[in-house]
Amino acid sequence: MKLYPSGILKYEGDFSKTLRNVYLTGKAYFKVKKNPQRPFTVYAGGLKTTALGTSFTINTVAGKLQTSVQLHTGKIVVKPEDLKSSQKPVYLSTAESGLIFDRAQQSASLIQQPKTVKVKLKVSLVREGNIITMKNIPLKTVCKMLSESYNVKILPDDSINNITYTGEVNTDKENIESVLNVICLINNMSLSRGPDQEYILQTSNK
Repeated sequence: MKLYPSGILKYEGDFSKTLRNVYLTGKAYFKVKKNPQRPFTVYAGGLKTTALGTSFTINTVAGKLQTSVQLHTGKIVVKPEDLKSSQKPVYLSTAESGLIFDRAQQSASLIQQPKTVKVKLKVSLVREGNIITMKNIPLKTVCKMLSESYNVKILPDDSINNITYTGEVNTDKENIESVLNVICLINNMSLSRGPDQEYILQTSNK
């Protein structure tokens, strides 16, 4: 297990004979030893993530009211802690797949990480009024376009040169920080503010 800075992990001194429960605030990477008789469960950011034998990362602080779960190996089942939530359990079994959970709306959106395949990707960029629809657009181009649309300064570092972005942005209804937080969650990146209040995007190490 790796606990990232400012993360807090709580658990009982001794696990029970049937359960291994831990409680996380912040971000942590877990690699779980397989034990079907004692499933391992992480309670974090409104989610209950259970694994029998796998590795995954949970982040409760990457975006406002958002929790991300990314599977690295094995299988996990993710469901809300709130028993009244209408969100059904989500099963992840594909390596590097994941989800973003909106704690306010109690809804989850799946994220499928792109595989490294040498194929020619279809690229498209459509702007209709306040809505920008992008498909496989270089992230540096996306940052430049968002800078102009929101009249803010965005400084991506060179580590994002090979990253592309697919998504839709409504510049009238979404603020720039929320948009950048989602981009960072999807691409395992970090967002910070510089001395002149500019936004700085960097890739994060696992």
